[in-house]
Amino acid sequence: MKRKITQLNFLEFVNTFSILVLLGSFTSFSFFSKLYLKTIDYRLATILGLGCWWVYTLDHLWDGISVGERSNSLRHFIHFSYKKPLSYILLFLFLILLLCVIIFVPFNIIRVGLIVAGLTGVHFLINHLFIKEFKKGFFFKEGMIAFVATIGFCLLPTFLDNLESLIRNWVLDTISFFLLSFANLLLFTIYDYDLDKSNNFISSAQVFGLNKVKRAMVVLLLLAFIINLINYLVYNQNEVVLIVISSMQLMLLAIFCIPSYFAINERFRFWGDFIYLFPGFALPFL
Repeated sequence: MKRKITQLNFLEFVNTFSILVLLGSFTSFSFFSKLYLKTIDYRLATILGLGCWWVYTLDHLWDGISVGERSNSLRHFIHFSYKKPLSYILLFLFLILLLCVIIFVPFNIIRVGLIVAGLTGVHFLINHLFIKEFKKGFFFKEGMIAFVATIGFCLLPTFLDNLESLIRNWVLDTISFFLLSFANLLLFTIYDYDLDKSNNFISSAQVFGLNKVKRAMVVLLLLAFIINLINYLVYNQNEVVLIVISSMQLMLLAIFCIPSYFAINERFRFWGDFIYLFPGFALPFL
């Protein structure tokens, strides 16, 4: 497991440093902005993408430091090994993002951002400091992350015009997006089951068991598919949205059904994060 950054292949580098999280945040936000507002605030999309990357990197750094050199996870071992430069990068990026928010972000968006930041803070406290109190009771790590991500990716653009553009189609898209994001995170816990167990990390699969989580993931994908289809057939949603969300769901279903392929070199993580680029590919068709 003792590796250097220069020894990582492409998939390992992208997965370790959450590159697709950054890009996917940017493209998903841009998609819903273009779809419903007919314009994209690229500065806000960039701030959101970098902010998501900052949170993910902080989480991995925290986990890496907590486990140390004994980590069986390449991602966490790399973050532990490079904890000093990564800490400086996170501090510098935090100051830059704070300055950009003050200068460029409207106050109504800042209020929403504070709520999202508060929810993220609760997640960190529970996941890193009070997990023992929650692991046998109310456990909601993956659900909380999916909820926060959905607010940022799907709903944040609506606050640019004070919710005036929030129509039924957008609400149903948001619900579908949340369900598939939740399913995606549960899928990761299924693949990471043995690794999380060896590192003493808590996840839904660890708390509720693999079989229950697998069933829950399938149910979430099915519900997302039904809502997406109703949105198109009953409420005349744009066919581009139907194709994008359905494609994201099909990719997750493929990852779930073909573990022999996607378990290799953590392909599941790469393609699970890659689905958030699908909305970006669809931007020219909106």
